[in-house]
Amino acid sequence: MSKRVFYFLIGFLLVGGLGMMFLIMAVIGYLDGHLEQWFDSRTVAEPFAMVETPVSTAVPPPTLTPTPELIQPTILPTAVATEEARKSVQVMVTIDRSNLPDLYYTALTLKTEVGRVDEIRVTADGSELPFLYDPEVGIVQYTTDASEIFIDVLGGDDDFVLGLTEKTFLRDDKQWAWSHGFDDNVFLFEGIDLFVQKGWRGSVFLIGEIIDEERDEDWIVDQPAVNRLLADGWSIGSHGWLADCTDKERSYLEQSFDLLADIVALSPVPEYKVINFAAPCFFDEYHPLVLAIRDSGERTVLFNESQNQFYQIMNVAAAEIETEERLAVPLDLDLPIGRDFAVEFEPQEVVQANIDWAAALGADGVPLWYNSGSHGSQEENLAPMIDYVYDTYGPAGRN
Repeated sequence: MSKRVFYFLIGFLLVGGLGMMFLIMAVIGYLDGHLEQWFDSRTVAEPFAMVETPVSTAVPPPTLTPTPELIQPTILPTAVATEEARKSVQVMVTIDRSNLPDLYYTALTLKTEVGRVDEIRVTADGSELPFLYDPEVGIVQYTTDASEIFIDVLGGDDDFVLGLTEKTFLRDDKQWAWSHGFDDNVFLFEGIDLFVQKGWRGSVFLIGEIIDEERDEDWIVDQPAVNRLLADGWSIGSHGWLADCTDKERSYLEQSFDLLADIVALSPVPEYKVINFAAPCFFDEYHPLVLAIRDSGERTVLFNESQNQFYQIMNVAAAEIETEERLAVPLDLDLPIGRDFAVEFEPQEVVQANIDWAAALGADGVPLWYNSGSHGSQEENLAPMIDYVYDTYGPAGRN
């Protein structure tokens, strides 16, 4: 190869190489400017939308920040939901009392299902009510004489029937009930004091013709003493008009009820209603007279609390029970309600056994009402009976 040819080739390669280099630089410069504009015009989510994922390939969803509604207790047992996520519900319970007789004590104990909740407030007539709440069963219990009750709950469990309400057989859902009545006006105050010392109250059944309007002596219950008893929470009832059990006529009984109604009207508790009667001498003949007066609707009397079945005990749940020679009959206000006067003539072991029987069945879910009675001057027999109930079953009637 001649020198002229060699120098020509060298010059051609230099010129061509420089030209190619300038071309590549120009292309890169162009792309750099336009690619920057292209990327700036795209959204962040666009690349995901452009990806075509085969149907057979599982793709996990993007990670999201959980909202309070998505927090599950089984997943995050220690998590506390925010106020916005917790249920806030108000339940209204309405009680229709239109078919009830004219009563003084009208409070009912109710149980309402609310589920497992974080906060509860129970109100009636603009005031808060005390209540008991059992989170295990999701039930709130309260006692009221109102006709509309509002229950506000915060937080909730859907496994419960919210608002389902039932009335308990006995007030405060006690297992069993015990009541005691004194008869015949005279020599009652020492026995009455035994109940008062325990914080308890009972009933006093009065013979109408011997009540004096002004007399106030320590051996007999007259109008001044009736006023004090009513103000202290005691109940009063009729024990007929005559003291010799010869007043088995409707007019006599009406006279006794009218006298007691007049005394109540002038007492510190004029709204009190006399609803009970204790048959003198336990004679059966009084019972139809009491029912006739009750059914007339002219007076407030509702039942006869005595007949010659001393050991009769009422089952509030309306089923007859008989064990160990003791009988509990269904509560029926068309029948006389028995009274147990065993405290006057039986050993204390017998009296205590009667009480234990009622309490044991109550603990098994049978709500019994045990009703006892006594006359005056029985404090020596009453004291051990009262102490036994107080010491065995609780200062305020725990069960």
